[in-house]
Amino acid sequence: MGTEIFDLVAPFYMFNLTEQANVYILAPEKKPIALAHGFFTMPHYTFREFDSLALPADIVVIPNLSAVPKDRQDPAIVQWIRDHYKDSTKLLSICAGSFTAAATGLYDQQPMTTHATDMKKNRELFPSPAWVTGTTYTRAGNLYSTAGVSNAADGSLAVIRDVFGEGTMKKVMEDIRYPHDSLVTRHESRVVGTGNRRDILANVFFKKNPDVAVLLQDGIDEFRLSAVLDAYHRMFPSTLHTYSMRAEGVTGRFGMRILPTNDLSSIAGTDEIHVLSPATLTAAEKEVISGITVVSYDPQSDRYIFDIALDRIRTKYGNRMHTVVKRLLDYN
Repeated sequence: MGTEIFDLVAPFYMFNLTEQANVYILAPEKKPIALAHGFFTMPHYTFREFDSLALPADIVVIPNLSAVPKDRQDPAIVQWIRDHYKDSTKLLSICAGSFTAAATGLYDQQPMTTHATDMKKNRELFPSPAWVTGTTYTRAGNLYSTAGVSNAADGSLAVIRDVFGEGTMKKVMEDIRYPHDSLVTRHESRVVGTGNRRDILANVFFKKNPDVAVLLQDGIDEFRLSAVLDAYHRMFPSTLHTYSMRAEGVTGRFGMRILPTNDLSSIAGTDEIHVLSPATLTAAEKEVISGITVVSYDPQSDRYIFDIALDRIRTKYGNRMHTVVKRLLDYN
């Protein structure tokens, strides 16, 4: 089982920020979940374990299940969502989680959105929802959905507002440095087109793409980590790995278990390493990464993390790659 990084991590982080929610990651089996081109995390519970606790699922977030074919959604996951949807349950479909959410039938005849690039396929496979574009998220009663991956933040904010109130939403917006004064709904739904794909191929085959690393540190901000990884993944580097001094990984700010794809001792030859908390680098980490270009992030910056990452991509790799990454993230 796998998923997109920001799809899962942004809601996990933001609902934890409310300090009014118990947030759990569930999966069919108790084994590491691969977050695409980023890291592994462990689910808190399997479906069976969670059900044995007899806890209500008040809010269910459905990320993109990247390891599942779009036309053959996992019936166990689809059925679990159906079984746990009650009149008071709020469902939030994130980006291509729309395929799983639509497969439940719960969104039939209800407005629903997804990444513009997936819209045609969604309509073919699931014609019953009322598919819409031009919005960061939709709401129909207790059913929510978001446009592309970056809009996981907007959809999560909408649910937080409706469940916990405007004040809590504002608090979360401030913590993540949301780049708008109020929750944005207007959205430019842009398909990743032929020209964008040509730019991707030109970058991959005719330029020297970097080997990119991201250092995992205890207490790391899960939201910022996921945004950096998802932005750089869409730049199509030669490699993109997370590294840690410890094979068992680290624990994020809100307790997410984050398992690296590589041990830090194997980082030789990497072009650049991104460090989200440079002030907490240990002497051992500094020694290992000496000689590698370090890309540092200021934890106190008041800028939205996607804007920081995208500005650097434009400066270093050009306007075309900047446009490609923004469109793949569905960020505007």
